[in-house]
Amino acid sequence: KELGFSIPRTISTLHLLIKLQFVRRMLAKKTNEEILGLSDANDPKLYTAINIMTRVCSFGFSKQNVNLRVYLAVLVTELTINCGLSPYSNFGLGCLGMTELLLGNEE
Repeated sequence: KELGFSIPRTISTLHLLIKLQFVRRMLAKKTNEEILGLSDANDPKLYTAINIMTRVCSFGFSKQNVNLRVYLAVLVTELTINCGLSPYSNFGLGCLGMTELLLGNEE
């Protein structure tokens, strides 16, 4: 909450779909060049929070708590678009891309 966002205690499929749709709309407004041209986020607390989220995600997309892992990847993408690039942004964007492919969205 200190950084301006919170993570629900339990992430339902509905939570995940709402967050995913929100971030899809954010990304639809930007070109790849605009995303790559984002300024760097300069908040060390934000870097730490994103780093922790990517580490939780990096345990793999297993059956256990998959909603949490996908939600965090989508949240990392949202924070990147809103706050700028961090050393961990590529992980969130990559996980979001894999999620979209798994859902059959190849755009």
